[in-house]
Amino acid sequence: LRAAPGDAAFTVACDMPFLTPEVARLVIDRAALADVVLPTSSGGRLETLHACYAKSCLGPMESKLRQGQLRIAGFFDEVRVLAIPEDEVAHFCDPEIIFMNVNTPEELARARELLAALEVP
Repeated sequence: LRAAPGDAAFTVACDMPFLTPEVARLVIDRAALADVVLPTSSGGRLETLHACYAKSCLGPMESKLRQGQLRIAGFFDEVRVLAIPEDEVAHFCDPEIIFMNVNTPEELARARELLAALEVP
């Protein structure tokens, strides 16, 4: 985050291959509204690795790390957080697909099936 050239950085998890440009834009377009802007998925789960973090988060992040608190959301109570409701994400694609993790051979096989089903001939 410190090395980001702008005032904020958009983070993307490498194990979530179905992020769409539209969902990224949904988050990025609201970056100026809060210190952390992130979508939510089923059950209101915060998608912390599909989020925009302002440089103003650095102090609270570093403070929590020095205290041994390693959860990414551990500093959220010290900054302004804007959670984008799941239904807004659903306008673009099923949130269960967009935020799907691919960490095991079984999940990779499922992702390949979904990709084949999503492709238009």
